[in-house]
Amino acid sequence: MSATVMMSDDKGKLAFVSHRMLVPASEHAYQLWLITPHGRHSAGMSLRPTSSVVADSVAGVRHVGLTAEPEGGSQQPTTGPIELLALT
Repeated sequence: MSATVMMSDDKGKLAFVSHRMLVPASEHAYQLWLITPHGRHSAGMSLRPTSSVVADSVAGVRHVGLTAEPEGGSQQPTTGPIELLALT
């Protein structure tokens, strides 16, 4: 699996583009998390192994995490991250 993250402080947006990910297990989907010093919140869901998610609120984001969650998503991550990317 690989992923590309692009972030614009000026625009307040972040784009996460995944490549070559495995298809999630039945009844699961990938969920992207924006992680700040104050916690984490969902940036969106993806049912496909190659997809993109755009987040509109990136203030204070230090990391981006990806987990496999139930298909409808979770309020907080229920597993450890499949991928954890530090933003500089």
